[in-house]
Amino acid sequence: MMKTRLAWVLVLLSFGALGACGGSEADTPPSLNGVTFGNETFVAVGVDGRILRSPDGRSWTAQEAAEALPSLAAIRFIGGRFLAVGASGTTASSLDGESWEPGSVGVEVGLLGLGAGDPGTVIVGEAGAAFWSASGGNWQAVEIDTTENLFDVAWGEGRFVAVGDAGGIFESTDGRNWTAVESPAEAPLFTIAYGNGIFLGGGQAGNLVRYTDIGGWETVSLFSVQPVIAITWGRGIFVIVGGSGTVYTTPDTALISPAGVPSTVSLQGVVAGGDSFVAVGQDGAIFSSLDGVAWRDFTP
Repeated sequence: MMKTRLAWVLVLLSFGALGACGGSEADTPPSLNGVTFGNETFVAVGVDGRILRSPDGRSWTAQEAAEALPSLAAIRFIGGRFLAVGASGTTASSLDGESWEPGSVGVEVGLLGLGAGDPGTVIVGEAGAAFWSASGGNWQAVEIDTTENLFDVAWGEGRFVAVGDAGGIFESTDGRNWTAVESPAEAPLFTIAYGNGIFLGGGQAGNLVRYTDIGGWETVSLFSVQPVIAITWGRGIFVIVGGSGTVYTTPDTALISPAGVPSTVSLQGVVAGGDSFVAVGQDGAIFSSLDGVAWRDFTP
């Protein structure tokens, strides 16, 4: 069974079958694992190949791929198109978020995260799997010196940074040659984002790590036991989301302010786009906020 970035549960891709209050498969929507924004459109993906599209983060429409897709773990808007990755080495791409073309990295491995920068696009996944492409197709397997799961990758300051189990942090300037760096984290890191000259990562039990040119890699205290599952940068702040509806905001990690959505569902993806932030998660939950602090429920 493929794992998502919510590795503290480990089998989240089958989690949509039961709701927080004991719902059944018939009345509980599949969980959403990721969300992105591009071409004035939000797109969210999740369990059982679920894809939702929205022009504003508030009104959502389900989309059907030409072929049935497996569970999808992450999505980004890269090079003018949407690119999602998931179980069994699956990729799916779309120009508009409506018509989807299935693809593959050529290996049946769980794909968990992706990011793009000047040298191309990088996908990471289970057991240290990693793939690079200059154009978002014709994927080339690359070696990262780990057998641990890799959950996410981000681009900033001329390099990729990938994070994973056991607090692993790996860097590459070209997406093909990777180096392990000394990590201040010992527990899994599920997410990494870049903004304001800072790489900010998060993981199990509220662990945060950051990189700055002055301080290098160091830990940041979140004062929370909830896992950090996704981070985004936008509108001058990082928005950090995780277990039990947890939300935090910060411009530079010097002052981290708690917020939260009006629910205790786990939040598994977050993005800044248009005039708002959108967070998605357990049981198909979708929330939107103008400032990252006050959130409204727009679950379809």
